[in-house]
Amino acid sequence: MLENLLKIQLIDILSVDSPEPRSGFSKDKIETLANSFLTVGGNSQPILVQRLDFDSFTVVSGHLEYYAAVRAREINDDFEMINAIIITPENEAQIKHQYDYLNTVQESSATNSLEHSLNKNEIANLEKNLLAHLQDQLKFEVSRLENNLSRNLEQKFDGVKILVPRDEDHLEAFNASDFKILVDKLGSAGFTGKKGQKMATAIIQERKKSRFSSLGEIINRVRLQNKNRAITETSMVKILDAWNRFIDVEETK
Repeated sequence: MLENLLKIQLIDILSVDSPEPRSGFSKDKIETLANSFLTVGGNSQPILVQRLDFDSFTVVSGHLEYYAAVRAREINDDFEMINAIIITPENEAQIKHQYDYLNTVQESSATNSLEHSLNKNEIANLEKNLLAHLQDQLKFEVSRLENNLSRNLEQKFDGVKILVPRDEDHLEAFNASDFKILVDKLGSAGFTGKKGQKMATAIIQERKKSRFSSLGEIINRVRLQNKNRAITETSMVKILDAWNRFIDVEETK
């Protein structure tokens, strides 16, 4: 039952916002935690978020971890995702109850540690059990993703034919497509909603200065409002892979 209610997911940092101001947290703590995320490759303790719409979320718990992830992306814009538990109608009551209980007991313990030593043991047990469950869930998700990747690769290379790269066509798409077409093409590569629109806007603004002469130039020149790269090397590979598949389908019709 728990695995259906408590599921860790990787979500785009740019799709998350926090009602708590960043200035309310220690810069040193944010910096230290951000460097830790970059070292280990992510946050081991998932944040708790509420969905606002299809591709945007707000932080319910874990505001410090969220701002540390934002800082990690400022340091290295390849750091794009954060581990989170999304509140859904099915798990909302259970998760909020658990988080509220932990917060209440922690505040109570801070007032009188001797009187509430039993509560501290309960918190330790809860945290231990939660961590064990999250580790099991993470192993399950990794195993599931590996299996899906293996199946997808088998399907992709079943009767495979050589696909001739069409870099010139792709470069022209970046240089000439209008906003709507560019958003649709980015969406085909998985960059949907606000993220795809921000990327398309940044591309169009930058190409007004001068045409792109290569795909690598797009990666280096196109920036979001926060000066981070709009398209990383990893993102470009995803875009080209999706557009190549689209070309392959069109050519075989």
